[in-house]
Amino acid sequence: LMTLIIIELIKNTLLIEDIRPDDDLFEAGYLDSLSIIHLIVNLEQTFGITLAPETLDLDEFRTPKNIQKLVESHIQNTE
Repeated sequence: LMTLIIIELIKNTLLIEDIRPDDDLFEAGYLDSLSIIHLIVNLEQTFGITLAPETLDLDEFRTPKNIQKLVESHIQNTE
């Protein structure tokens, strides 16, 4: 379920028709410096978490699966 939510959020934020959990968002040209900020804001608003940009690693945003792991770790830290 979390995977589907993350993928839908990514698709809506980045205006992508179809992506898979292991797709490389940087290699495909979907993520750049501006779009990653939009994605961070949407993740924070959707999941009620805070992602401090200075503590993030770009590899955490490379694939939807990596983004899911990042979100899940922040959700667990707030419980």
